[in-house]
Amino acid sequence: MASGYCQFAPGAALDPFVECFWCHTTPPTSRPVLPDGCIDFVFSRATGLQLAGTMTRPLAPAGGRETFCGVRFRPGMVRSFVRNSALEFTDKVVPLPDVWGAHARTLQTRMEDASTPQQMLTLLRSALVPRMAVSPAQRAIQSLASGAGTIPLVQIGRQAGLSERQLRRRCLEETGITPKRLARISRFRRTCASIDSQAKLDWASLALECGYYDQAHLINDFNEFSGCTPGDYLRQRSPMTVFSNTANHSQT
Repeated sequence: MASGYCQFAPGAALDPFVECFWCHTTPPTSRPVLPDGCIDFVFSRATGLQLAGTMTRPLAPAGGRETFCGVRFRPGMVRSFVRNSALEFTDKVVPLPDVWGAHARTLQTRMEDASTPQQMLTLLRSALVPRMAVSPAQRAIQSLASGAGTIPLVQIGRQAGLSERQLRRRCLEETGITPKRLARISRFRRTCASIDSQAKLDWASLALECGYYDQAHLINDFNEFSGCTPGDYLRQRSPMTVFSNTANHSQT
């Protein structure tokens, strides 16, 4: 596979739970991976199968040239496949066999024997069988993420029959972060997508369009979640990179 990042639709059966399947071949240097509110299962021959938890800070890109394949779960949906609380994995990358046991070890062996990334993804897709349907709390979390902070938490909780305290507890269990942080990360992710899609930018207008109070508010969130300013991100923008075990705390 040539260097680059590709996404693939999950199909109707997995669409409620999965945002996409993806493959990425890393160049020797690449941009850090940024928080997106999601949890991924990630495979490479060098690392094996891993679970990459919800991130609240940028992670350093993988070193060297390596092909990674993975599945990105929608915010709050990974627990339809694993029993552990997502809070156990926040800002961590752990071996998937530690979570899925023999099921993951068998899958890892089969993926190691596959000859192409497409075959690896087919194996990964076939291994994903939801252990439960989407719950009202998970639907509320989806509304929270898609609204990116524009819908009041009380309103989101009420639609799911949850108090604000109950919504906070369920969001921590299902995503590993609080509702407010998920909303902030979702807004940040939406802002990155807007920057990536535009050739010329008016930063003040972009800040207001994405739900920030002003440009300073945008810059503060960008510094927290990416370690750089929006202008630096614009100059460095490139296809999304993949997970590494090492967090990158440096400012650029």
